[in-house]
Amino acid sequence: MAPKYFDIPVRIYWEDTDAGGIVYHSNYLKFMERGRTDMLRSIGFEQNAMKKSGQPIFVVAGIEINYRRPAQLDDMLTVRTRLIGLRRASFIFEQKIYRDDQLMTTATVRCASVDPVKGNPVVLPDSIFNSLLPYLDTEN
Repeated sequence: MAPKYFDIPVRIYWEDTDAGGIVYHSNYLKFMERGRTDMLRSIGFEQNAMKKSGQPIFVVAGIEINYRRPAQLDDMLTVRTRLIGLRRASFIFEQKIYRDDQLMTTATVRCASVDPVKGNPVVLPDSIFNSLLPYLDTEN
């Protein structure tokens, strides 16, 4: 059975913080990008190789993010990524960032499958769709 979530660790450095000493809001998007990329890589989808071979690549088409608590310098965070929706040309991730067991940030991210040259939406090939299907988690 495929795991229903994927975790990566992220440590907060000076470069991640703003003048107030907390993580600058856009940096959470970077942390989440790493989580999605590493989850997809663990399933077998390395996007640079996909692009070079002419396969569809995945781009963020929409994101809703909620900041609950600020992370600070030297915090050790966990980015948890789950695939919660899968369609023929797009899929949806739920991402949560934790410090220990304290929820810091949540996001819902919709990614689209696009042609790597033209940039237009394309249907996921059956091989990719079927590889993602075991990771789909529709339970809360």
